[in-house]
Amino acid sequence: MIDKRSEVDFGFSFADEGDFKDTEYEKQLETKVQEQDSKLREVDLTASEYKKRLYDLNNLIMPLLSGLAKEPEKKVLLWPQRAQKAKELMKRCHEIVDGK
Repeated sequence: MIDKRSEVDFGFSFADEGDFKDTEYEKQLETKVQEQDSKLREVDLTASEYKKRLYDLNNLIMPLLSGLAKEPEKKVLLWPQRAQKAKELMKRCHEIVDGK
């Protein structure tokens, strides 16, 4: 008697994984992944830098505003050398915004 199971061909065979790798496609894919990873790092770094600048601006401006808000019942504000102090503050603000 003939074993019918040995006559049935299901259409598959075996091969090593390396026989089917498209190395050019894999290289392109890996390059794209690295490019995107690099862009994400740049965005993260940029966001961190801007966050630090905002923090620095806040720390520079808030003491001025807090000082101006003191003693609101008094109508006159005495601020000797205010032009010089204001110029220094503006210069520092520009430096922070420019990332210096």
